[in-house]
Amino acid sequence: MKLSMLARLLISAMLALLASACSSPGGGLGPSASEFSSSWVDITMGGMMGLPAGPALGLSLHNKTDKSLWVTVAFEAPDPTQRGEVADKLEPRGQQLFTYPQRSITPDADYPIRLQIYTDAARTQRVESPETKFRFSQKDTQAFESLAGKGGGR
Repeated sequence: MKLSMLARLLISAMLALLASACSSPGGGLGPSASEFSSSWVDITMGGMMGLPAGPALGLSLHNKTDKSLWVTVAFEAPDPTQRGEVADKLEPRGQQLFTYPQRSITPDADYPIRLQIYTDAARTQRVESPETKFRFSQKDTQAFESLAGKGGGR
């Protein structure tokens, strides 16, 4: 499937937003990110981000293989009402941004991220279940709350 020029520009803009959201020290991927290990995907970015619909948690994954993968990303949060999962196809050698909306962020709390990686669209052939986590400082959460106020958060 080929992406239109507009779709590519939107993806590039979202990835740039994600990169800027993750640039503050202490924000975004926690200590386990350096220990993240997968034969199938790499994490290219992760953390808080602003989307047109409001603030969100985001994780960008790169498919390291020549096969299509189907990935489910479960975003956990201290507040059970802000937990959820998203699933999408990850094209061979492609990159995909997975996001989940948030109303607020709890500072100095773990936000576990659990992946389920499958080699079939029916999601019956699971090949891996790697995990990582986000952790945000008080400074990060203040910036996020400011973003939520401006971005029409939920």
